[in-house]
Amino acid sequence: MDSRPLLPRNREQKLGAFAGIAVALLLLALHNPFSGYVTTAERIPISIPGLNLFPCEDGWEREDGGTDWFCQDGRQVRRLPFAEWRTEAPAFAWIGRPANLLMLLVIDALAAVAWLLLFRPEKSA
Repeated sequence: MDSRPLLPRNREQKLGAFAGIAVALLLLALHNPFSGYVTTAERIPISIPGLNLFPCEDGWEREDGGTDWFCQDGRQVRRLPFAEWRTEAPAFAWIGRPANLLMLLVIDALAAVAWLLLFRPEKSA
């Protein structure tokens, strides 16, 4: 029994492994994590003289919907859940979310493993 069934041995497997790695690197480059991540959202208060629509005292506040807002100097900021994070400057908006990138990387890894298994060398009798 071979102890290394997924390591590339023939030309087809090596091409599949190279393609899987190249696609993963391309996806990572399109995601552009080096531009930084947006992990918070700010609520801009509407200022109408004599009316404060978003009253805010310094510290944490919780709304009825369960959203936690941090108030400081009249600004209201909330932490985004992981599924809503995004990079500052992705190549296109959809791949800017880390959850979407992770899904694409899993699909790429599964395709690469399927390719390696599909082109296994035949066992000699």
